[in-house]
Amino acid sequence: MIKTRGLLFNVYGYRILAYGPIKKFLSDFLQWAFVKEVKNIKEKFSLIDLLIIPSSKETELPTKPKGCKYGFYIPFNERGKKIFKYHVKTVFKVAIAYIIPLMNWPDKVLIHAAAITDLDEAYVFSGSGNVGKTSIVLAAIGEDKYRILSDDWLIVGNGKAYSTPFPIRIYPYNLITTDSYFDALKKAWGNKIYIKKTKAILWKFLFNHAPHRYIRFALQNLMPVFSLSVKDISPETYQPKNFPIKAFVFLERRKSIKLSLIHI
Repeated sequence: MIKTRGLLFNVYGYRILAYGPIKKFLSDFLQWAFVKEVKNIKEKFSLIDLLIIPSSKETELPTKPKGCKYGFYIPFNERGKKIFKYHVKTVFKVAIAYIIPLMNWPDKVLIHAAAITDLDEAYVFSGSGNVGKTSIVLAAIGEDKYRILSDDWLIVGNGKAYSTPFPIRIYPYNLITTDSYFDALKKAWGNKIYIKKTKAILWKFLFNHAPHRYIRFALQNLMPVFSLSVKDISPETYQPKNFPIKAFVFLERRKSIKLSLIHI
């Protein structure tokens, strides 16, 4: 029996009940959803879709991602209820990266895409990593017309895009070219943006001038990645909302000197 209080997250009808130290980190991702504290797990078990509980038995936690000493486990019982177990010393950010994709709905799906809205309609940008999804949404908020729905993972269904404001991950290449969205980042970070940008420029210089591939590999693992809350730059969409999709754009990086726009 779990004696501590848990947090119940309701993400558009998908209910997650989390216990232990991971609930604080999960709250950073799902604070925008409907959240409430739960005292008795028995009263809520039949109503939830995913139960997240801590475990100290390493034999129960065989899933250990690269670089993690402690792991987690996702068993499925006979009733179809999902139970995610994790070690209290595991890397919570890694565990959450496995938890988020478990969310599912009968009429919606989680896709790898970014999206913006003019508060009437949504524009979705999909594609593999490093094709410019985050840069597009950051550039869009440089104009007063648009707000962010998501920059990496987006819930869509029934022709609508649902606000999925997980923390935005800002990489060095996002910070080095900030002309179109510098003011928006400065509003969120204040003068700290200059420190972050300096770190990004220094890392890129060291990476580009590394004398050996082993050094580049080490620098790749030390790449600075900054977190930005959607609440700080787009508070209007930092809550459960949905908008009809106006356009769906697939981004693809090619070796070309010309920029081609097929449809938007």
